[in-house]
Amino acid sequence: MMDRRAMQVLRAGRPILAALLLFVLTVSVSGTSGTSRLVTASGFPGSGTSGVLSPTLANLFLTSQGPNLAPNKCESSSDIQTFSYELDAPPTSQDPEEILGNGFDDDQDTLIDEVQPQQLGAWQLEIGFDPALVCVSIEPGTFFANNDAPDSNSDCWVFDLTNPPRKGLGCGIEGKPQVDYNSLELARIIVQPQPVLYSSLRAHKGNGEVAQLLAWDCHLADQHGHPIKMDGCADAAPVTIRWLEGDVDGSCHVSVRDQQFLAFRWGVKEGLEGHLLYNPRFDLEPSGTISSDGDIDIKDVQFVFGRHGSTCQAPIPPQPPKQPVPPPP
Repeated sequence: MMDRRAMQVLRAGRPILAALLLFVLTVSVSGTSGTSRLVTASGFPGSGTSGVLSPTLANLFLTSQGPNLAPNKCESSSDIQTFSYELDAPPTSQDPEEILGNGFDDDQDTLIDEVQPQQLGAWQLEIGFDPALVCVSIEPGTFFANNDAPDSNSDCWVFDLTNPPRKGLGCGIEGKPQVDYNSLELARIIVQPQPVLYSSLRAHKGNGEVAQLLAWDCHLADQHGHPIKMDGCADAAPVTIRWLEGDVDGSCHVSVRDQQFLAFRWGVKEGLEGHLLYNPRFDLEPSGTISSDGDIDIKDVQFVFGRHGSTCQAPIPPQPPKQPVPPPP
């Protein structure tokens, strides 16, 4: 449905391809399997292809965005995590234009047992997300760039949907004799954290909020507008938004600077003399609690000193992305 969509044309002044208007296949979300990208004659009329979101698990580390720590708005944050939406294999289903029902293909000179798979010509994707945690943008992947030409009528459109919030992308490429399948990346999804997370999270052990990207809907069509079978859109891709443990200055590196921040405040207690130096951001122990314990003591100092040299690329100790917590039964 196209209601309540704010359409944004990525390349203005070109007409939408007819193939983009002929998406008629609706697919439910399921798991994905298979990694082969070889088109073979076996199994025709062909099995469906599946969508894949990668990476399947990821961290999005927060860093200081200026004097106020947080950005003014989500879209201005320099902290990003990029996901790719790809097909696990090119289409293998028989091109219906090659079948006329009279025993010959459309050239009238070759029997229809000559295998001719459908050529991908258009696609549409919708990605769901939690706007309380992240904002999302979407752009064409390398498949579009590899099959576009400067003088072609190929185009992509980005659109927004509500209830639930989703970001969508639709693309169509001008017909080509042979599609370039060297890359099957149809879209890139860029995720940025909401400003509130910069203050609600602390750099203690196990910190982080998990946001999920969900492939709500996906469609493929060949160059003549015929639907291409899909076995699934994609599994969910969780992203953990967090601070590097012990990184109180938000540099993605635990260094002497972080140690000095803690050592300078050693012995400070909330509400007592010197409380103006107290900030819960530096109150890192006990970890895993919603509220800090109200003082900065040797445990907090050692928490940072013990992680000296840790970086977002190589955390000490490791900070693997979190799995989302399933809802209660």
